[in-house]
Amino acid sequence: MEEKGQYLIGMDGGGTKTSVVVKWADGREEEFLSGPFNINGQEKEETARTLEEIAASLKKRGCAISLCQGIGVGCAGISNPESESFLHKKLSELGFSCRLDFFGDQESALASAFPDGCGMILIAGTGSVCYGKSESGKTVRAGGWGHLIDDGGSGYAIARDLFRAVARAEDGRGETTVMKDLLWDALEIDGIRGMIRYLYAPGRSKKEIASFAKLVAKAAALGDREALKIEARAADQLCELASCVIFRMEGERRLAFSGSVLQNNGRIRAQLADKIRRLHPEVEVCKTEKSAAQGALALLERKDEGKR
Repeated sequence: MEEKGQYLIGMDGGGTKTSVVVKWADGREEEFLSGPFNINGQEKEETARTLEEIAASLKKRGCAISLCQGIGVGCAGISNPESESFLHKKLSELGFSCRLDFFGDQESALASAFPDGCGMILIAGTGSVCYGKSESGKTVRAGGWGHLIDDGGSGYAIARDLFRAVARAEDGRGETTVMKDLLWDALEIDGIRGMIRYLYAPGRSKKEIASFAKLVAKAAALGDREALKIEARAADQLCELASCVIFRMEGERRLAFSGSVLQNNGRIRAQLADKIRRLHPEVEVCKTEKSAAQGALALLERKDEGKR
C-alpha cells in the first residue's frame, strides 16, 4: 500500500476500547477503534497487545511508523511515572521515535468538548469524574478516586446497585425486580449462587461488572421501581460531582457530558441536565461533539504550537 506521508496520532485509552485518530499533514483525518487500554496493574500486558494492534492497523492504512511526527495519549492513571515509562518503552519497541505527550482522560475529554480547552466536563463511564479549566488556567477536579471508595453515578456503581438490588430481593429485604430475570438470562444462570460465583470469580474486572449497567436501563424502560431508583441515585451523584466543580470555577459556565452512561442512558442524562439547570441556571449544558481521541490530538497540536 502507498505511504500517505507524515501524520499525528491522538489516542483515548479506555477499559474496554481505545479510540485512535490519525491526522495527516494535509488535514485529512481517519479514526478507528482498537482493544482495551489499562496501564495500571496486571492489565499492562493487555495494553501492550492493544498498542501492537494499533501499530498493525496503521501499517494497513499506509501509515509508516517512521513517518509519525507525534502521539498524544489520553488515559486514566497517566500521572503514575511507571505508566508513562511503560508506554514510552513499548512504543519505542514498536518503532515509534516521535514525540510523545500524555494527558489525563479528563483533559482530553474537555478538549474534545471545547476548542479553546476551557470549560467543564462531566464523565460517567466505567468510573466517574468532573473536571474544569478556567481561562486563567485554574483546574478543578471532583471524583475519579476509583470504584472502591468513589465513582458514584458510574457504570460500575450502577451495576453494583443492580447486583445489590437483586440480592436484597432474593432475601426479601427489597422489592421484587425484573432486573433479576434480565440478569439470570445475561449470565445464563438460574439462581443467586450463580450470581455470587460470577461476581467473586478470581480476576473479575470492574469493566466486566460495569457492563451490566445496561440491564438497569432495560428494566427502567419497563417501569421497574428498583431500576428507576438506581437511575435517580446515579443522577443525584453525578449532579453532586458537577456542582462541586461549578462552585469552584472562576466564572466558567459551560458544562459538557461525556462517557458511556451519559451517552447511552437517556433517562439519567435528562434527569441530570434538569437537576443542574435548576441548581445552576447560569450553566449551559451540552454534549461533546468530538471524540476524546480528537481531544488528545488537539492538545498535542496546541502543545506543539506553544513550542514554536
